[in-house]
Amino acid sequence: MGFLGYSKQSKPIQGEIVYFNLADWWMTAFSDSERKHIESTFQPIGGSLTSGVIHSTSETAVGLLSALAEWFQKPEDQNIAQKILNKAMELSKDASVLDNHYLYQTIIKINYRNRENEECLRAAVNACLKMISLAPEAAKAYKSEFPKEQLPGHKGYEQLAIIYEKQGRFHDAITVSQQAASQQWDGDWVKRIERCGKKLMKP
Repeated sequence: MGFLGYSKQSKPIQGEIVYFNLADWWMTAFSDSERKHIESTFQPIGGSLTSGVIHSTSETAVGLLSALAEWFQKPEDQNIAQKILNKAMELSKDASVLDNHYLYQTIIKINYRNRENEECLRAAVNACLKMISLAPEAAKAYKSEFPKEQLPGHKGYEQLAIIYEKQGRFHDAITVSQQAASQQWDGDWVKRIERCGKKLMKP
């Protein structure tokens, strides 16, 4: 049956959580202390996560969760971020290509920041590969939505190239950079290709 939009303190839940039908998830996925921490930490300009009645918004559920997760990148917040990202992934099947593009970007940022944890590094690499697999479709969608703008940077290509270069996988770093450049994503691809090429030449 749901929680009828109320917390244990009988404070009505409103805002984006209710607008996107996330109230039950909000109440079951997090403890009272986690919810308080999320609400005190997530302070975007004009944000209304659990307060105020929202009648319409250009935001999407996946977009909201991606933005929310980015506020919890510290190692001590990893559990909260993962719960948010898991819900976003659950909803991503019905999301737009750009929503998924930015969701993977967030997954990469959060996990790579905690890359000392091997599981987080693997999650970052996996998200890079998934984001890259969407790249041609994402580029088309971006150009359709912003016809006068050049393509922005691509976190998936950039982060994977960095990881490969750090691992000494220079051929792979070059291949990733060449692919990104061929699709016209913004970035210092030529410099990275040249640098990795020189490293390959060293004995």
